[in-house]
Amino acid sequence: MPYWGLAVLFTTLAFFVPLVYTSNQELINNAIHQASDVVCAQTSQLREVASKHTAQATSITKQYVGDYAAKAQSMLQRRTASPETRAPNFPDAPTNVPLKSAPQHEPTTAGGEPVPTH
Repeated sequence: MPYWGLAVLFTTLAFFVPLVYTSNQELINNAIHQASDVVCAQTSQLREVASKHTAQATSITKQYVGDYAAKAQSMLQRRTASPETRAPNFPDAPTNVPLKSAPQHEPTTAGGEPVPTH
């Protein structure tokens, strides 16, 4: 629809809607009130259903969390009570202080002679 057509339509509506409303005000107000009541009733019913489903989902979630927490606790208790958790057999750490490291060998050639340093 062209812009000028929309302009004519909205201008016409702007002048005729108030005339129609004033002549049928009681009928229109009753229809609006009934529609408002239906919307409120549907909204409250939807809230009740959503609340019921939310409560049910919350209780199921709590049950699952409780079950998994109990399983985790039992697994942790079994792990701490099992003999496999003993400390591994590592060799004893040395107690003496190491001496100065041994002197390094001088680099030699393939014939066993020391490499000259310049």
